[in-house]
Amino acid sequence: MLLRQAVLYYIQNIRGLSAIQYGRDNYICYRDINAFNISAKNTNDMNNKKRENIIGCIIANYDTSAMNNYYRFSRRWNNIKDAVFNYISNELQIPNHKNITVIHKGGRKYNYDFEIISDTQQYNIELKFNIDDVKDAPQFVAPYNPSKYMNNSFEEFYYENYLSLLTSSRDDLVIPTKDIYLHEINSPSPNCMKKYQEVYYNGCKASSRYTGLAEDIAFYKLANKLSSESIIAFIAITELNIDLLNEYLRGSQKDKIYMLYKDGKFHRQVIESSKYFIVSYTKCKKKKNRFVATTQEGKNIKILLRWKNGNGIAFPAFQIS
Repeated sequence: MLLRQAVLYYIQNIRGLSAIQYGRDNYICYRDINAFNISAKNTNDMNNKKRENIIGCIIANYDTSAMNNYYRFSRRWNNIKDAVFNYISNELQIPNHKNITVIHKGGRKYNYDFEIISDTQQYNIELKFNIDDVKDAPQFVAPYNPSKYMNNSFEEFYYENYLSLLTSSRDDLVIPTKDIYLHEINSPSPNCMKKYQEVYYNGCKASSRYTGLAEDIAFYKLANKLSSESIIAFIAITELNIDLLNEYLRGSQKDKIYMLYKDGKFHRQVIESSKYFIVSYTKCKKKKNRFVATTQEGKNIKILLRWKNGNGIAFPAFQIS
């Protein structure tokens, strides 16, 4: 009887935990701790944001009654809190938690997720999930506008050779002018491709917008097919500018500290420049959608050309791992 009452008391309290406002527009609820569980790939972006906000909220609100209730009634929240402060104390060597702040960055302008600032030091932090070594990440950096680092324009190549094939598969699509396309395509949701992107995700089973309509599914499959064909054809006639890419890699990794989460712990890692400084490259013979570069340390890094927001639809980028 006493055990049952204790369980009911716990359930009542955990369900009654109020959402916590973090910043101006973000709210965190106790269920958000599930973002630290391994989940489906299509939830990565959403869960990455939740994890960043949870870490920031723990640091910014470490002694408030609302946060203390999360720690009191949720062992998982308490464990993450301890892991965050262990990372700050032991990995960053910041002794006083009360005198630190978090400023979220991320996005296309920055190459890291947030800044942790103490009395005397600023740390540029990149959060990675479910790894304890950056070499195990699907990517450690993803430069957009990849044509800057090649001797041909992939955006122009796709527009001139493949976009019309995709457009002709439906009656409700219109090819944008080349100038507008090239101006907008290197963004997550280009206005000129809005209808294309809508139809693409309507045909994607992993998307919340999936309609199940045969015409949407056919478009999705065609977009993926043309994307794959175009990338292989483009790389076959294109060379990599390793000087410009090295310049980008140096800038993106400068002063960056990785905060790697795995099995309940956060690990610190800094990548030495010899691990990513490219001295030569080849074109991958097996998977023809990528370059394979050799670094100063003699290791290989993969440089995959891909679309980030819909194949053949929006936001071409390199995925470097």
